[in-house]
Amino acid sequence: MNFEEITRELSQSENILLNHKLVELEDSIYAYTFLSDTLYCKNTASKKLRKIHIVTGQQKPMNFLLYRKYELALLFADQLILYNLLTNDTIKILFKLPDQYKRVSEIIIAQSLMNHEISFFNDKFYIPVSYKIWTNTTNGLKEFYEYPNCLVADVNETGTDLFGNWPYCYTEGNYYGDFFYWICEGTNDEIIFSFRASDSLFRYYNTSLIGKAKVASDDNNKVISYPVAEIQDFGKIRQYNTEIPRYEQVFYNKSLRQYYRVYKPQVSFLNDKGKIRQASEIPWMILIFDESFNKIGEVNFDPGKFSFYRIYFLQNTLYIINELTENIKNSCIIYQKVKIGYEK
Repeated sequence: MNFEEITRELSQSENILLNHKLVELEDSIYAYTFLSDTLYCKNTASKKLRKIHIVTGQQKPMNFLLYRKYELALLFADQLILYNLLTNDTIKILFKLPDQYKRVSEIIIAQSLMNHEISFFNDKFYIPVSYKIWTNTTNGLKEFYEYPNCLVADVNETGTDLFGNWPYCYTEGNYYGDFFYWICEGTNDEIIFSFRASDSLFRYYNTSLIGKAKVASDDNNKVISYPVAEIQDFGKIRQYNTEIPRYEQVFYNKSLRQYYRVYKPQVSFLNDKGKIRQASEIPWMILIFDESFNKIGEVNFDPGKFSFYRIYFLQNTLYIINELTENIKNSCIIYQKVKIGYEK
C-alpha cells in the first residue's frame, strides 16, 4: 500500500505506517488504515483501493477493526461503535466501568492502544484494557493490578463485561514498563492471553480461567520489574524496554495445531559502536509449541529486515512487516509472507 494513495503529506507517513491493520475476509486480505474520517481498504489480491467516508460525530477512534466485510468496529474511550459501511447505520455499545475501578488516582480511563489488537471471534469483541499510571507513587498500586484486564462485548447485545486477571508478578505491585498484552483464539474456543512479563500463556473459556501453560524461550532470562518511582523518566524506560526480555504477540495455527509466540530476548542498550541500539538492531524470534504446549522450536528473524511491531497470522501464513525505516524510505507498507517450516 503506497502512502501516496492515501496522503501526500510527509508528516502523515509514520502515522499511516503505525495506524493500519491487515484483515482476512472471505478469502481475501485487506490492508486498511483510518485517516481523516476516511477508511482506506486495499485488497492485496486485486490491488483495488476503496475509500469510505466515515461519519460518527466522535473524535478519531483509538482503535478500529473491520470484523466483517461491511461492518466496522470503532473503539472510543467510553464506547464501541459498530458501523455498517453499506447503510451508514451505527450501533453503540457503551462501556460502564464500576466505580471501584476508578478510585486510584494513578488511573485514567481504560485504553486500548494500537499495540492492543481488538480481537473478534465467536461473535464477541475482546478489548484489552490498560490503566495508565501518571504519578510517582506506589499508593494503591497493588489494588490497581488486581483490576480485570479485558472487556468483552457481544455483537448481538449492548452490554459489556469485564474479566481476566494480571499474572501474579503484576499483582505484587510491580511495574513492567507498560501494560501491553495480546489475545488469540485457541483450541476448543479457548481464549489465550500472552503478557509481556510472564513466560506462561493464560487459558480462558468464556470468562473463566481454566489454566496456564509455560510457553517460554530457552534462554532463561527473567523479566524484571521497573521502579514505579521512575515511570516519568522516559530515557530509562526506553533503556528498560530495549534491554529487558519480553513476550509479544501470540497466534494459533489451526491447520498445524500449533501456537506461535513472539519473543524479544535480553540485549544491551548500546550497540557495538557505543550508540543506542535502534529497533533494527533488536533481535527477536518466534517460539513454536504444539497444541499441548510442548516446545517444537524457535525461529530467529533478522531485525534489519523484519519488524515484530506488526505481525498477522492470516490464511495459515504469517505476514511480517518489513523493518519500519525501510517502509518510510519507500513510502509504502510492505509485508513479507512467511511460512514456518516446522511440521508435525
